[in-house]
Amino acid sequence: MTTEELFGLLKARFCALPELPPLLEAGDSIEVRPLTPGDILGTAERTDFPVLAGKEIIQQAAFREGRGQAFTGQPVSRTLTLAQLLDLDLSSHREQALFLAGLNAVLHHLGLISDTVHCKDQGPEDCARTAAAALQAELRAELGDVKLALIGYQPCLYAHLSGAFPRFRVTDLSPDKIGIRKYGCTVEDGSRVTEEVCAWADVILCTGSTLTNGTFPPFYELAQTGRDIRFYGTTVAGAARLLGLKRLCWANANGRPGASRRPRNGGPGLGRLAQ
Repeated sequence: MTTEELFGLLKARFCALPELPPLLEAGDSIEVRPLTPGDILGTAERTDFPVLAGKEIIQQAAFREGRGQAFTGQPVSRTLTLAQLLDLDLSSHREQALFLAGLNAVLHHLGLISDTVHCKDQGPEDCARTAAAALQAELRAELGDVKLALIGYQPCLYAHLSGAFPRFRVTDLSPDKIGIRKYGCTVEDGSRVTEEVCAWADVILCTGSTLTNGTFPPFYELAQTGRDIRFYGTTVAGAARLLGLKRLCWANANGRPGASRRPRNGGPGLGRLAQ
C-alpha cells in the first residue's frame, strides 16, 4: 500500500461516517494553527523532545468544541470548511498533516475519539512511567521475557521502557537522534534497520508521526498480518479509530495518568489500548 492509497482509505472511511453529512451542510470552519513548544509541553523538564529542535511542529485544528493535532515538518495557519478539508491534495505531506489535524478535531467533536491534545507539564513523564509499568505487567505475564521495539524517539518512553524491558530496541529517522546511547540502549537508524527490528520484536510501539513522514504503510500492513503493533501519540488518534488499529495513551490532556473518561459513543476509555 502506498501513502496515497492509505490516505484515500482514510478519507473514504471518514466520508462514510453517518454523522458527516449534517456537518458538511452546516459549513462550520476548521481553524488550524501551529503550536509553540510552550503550548505543547508547558513546563516539562526534559530538553530532548523533538519539537524543541524545531524540525517538527505540532499543528492544532479546532472544529466547534473539538480539538485535533498532527506533527508536521510543514506547518500552516489556515481556515477551511469541512468540504475543503475533504478536497485537499492528499499526495502532499503538508496537506496530509492538515487533513489529519482536521480529521482528529472533527472526530473529537463527534465523541468518536479522545486524547487528541498532547499532554504537557508532568503529563508526558507520568504517561511513560504508567505505560512502562502497565506494559511490563501485561506483556511479561503473557510472553515472559518479551522483546519490545519503540519506533520513533520519544524521550520519556525511551527512558522508562528501556528500564522496564531488558530486551528493548528503539529506532528513529532523525540524524541528531541516531546513535544516542542512554539507559543502556542505543537509538538505531530507522532508515536501515526498522524491518529487522520489527521482525525481532514481539511487540512494537510505533509513533503516529509515521503518518506524516510517509513511513506509515508498512506498519499498517504489519498490523493487518496480526502482529502486535500499538500506535502512540495524538497524530494517529483518528486514523487508529477509522483503521481499527490499537492506540496507546496513558495520560490525558491535563497530564493525569490512567484517566477513565470514554468517548460519547461508548467506545474504549483512555489509559488503555483502544481499538
